[in-house]
Amino acid sequence: MSLMNTLMLSCRKATELMERRTMEALGTLDRMQLWMHLRVCDGCRAFQKQNARIDEMMEVRDQPETSLDTTGLEERVLTALEKDRSST
Repeated sequence: MSLMNTLMLSCRKATELMERRTMEALGTLDRMQLWMHLRVCDGCRAFQKQNARIDEMMEVRDQPETSLDTTGLEERVLTALEKDRSST
């Protein structure tokens, strides 16, 4: 097998490596093969960007929500409503 055949990946293998590297570190050969494949394959680069965006969205989703300080909010709303009613 030639060196080029060893280094070049199919898109299927490239996507498998992209998924696997989210779970574990890739070996040197796998990293090199994936790097080379991503340099020449627009479709796999787009897939990689989509995956990165999904990962970012999942991280944001998994973060605890910040609570808003609503101290006195109900009272301010009721006061504003009463004021509005009395002016009509």
